[in-house]
Amino acid sequence: VYGERDPVTKWDIWVLPLTGNRKPIPFLKTGFSESGGTLSPGPDSLGHLWMAYESDETGSSEIYLRPFAPDAPGGPAGDKIRVTAAGGSGPQWRKDGRELFYFDGLNLMAVDVKLGAKPEIGVPHMLFAARSTDSASFGDGQRFLFIERPEPPRPRINVVVNWGPPK
Repeated sequence: VYGERDPVTKWDIWVLPLTGNRKPIPFLKTGFSESGGTLSPGPDSLGHLWMAYESDETGSSEIYLRPFAPDAPGGPAGDKIRVTAAGGSGPQWRKDGRELFYFDGLNLMAVDVKLGAKPEIGVPHMLFAARSTDSASFGDGQRFLFIERPEPPRPRINVVVNWGPPK
């Protein structure tokens, strides 16, 4: 899963199959920016994978789910399900696929997800305040790894008083 910038459709989500003809498939290519696509770690009870991603179609970044159906006649993305209502970015699945993690401003949030024909979405809750949204990996739900950028050095000001020539 990767993102591609288009001058007309902004950021789009594409999938590169690792088997078969290995031809890239556009997953979402709309007039909005979609990014951060990540497939569920395993299939739902019907055997389908789900894509979690962020989109700015409401005017702010929100998290959505869509089934991943590469051979569907209407395209690989089925109907969307909105996960967040107060903003969200950088979705990541818990390794068992039963929870999504994402950032809401500078807080790391979590929401329970039960995948199926119509996924059940729990109530998002804050796990903890995070200083950085530049995480390389969210972890396994018990441990989280973040890349923290050092704060830039503060400028130093020297004030010299009575600096004129001695009297």
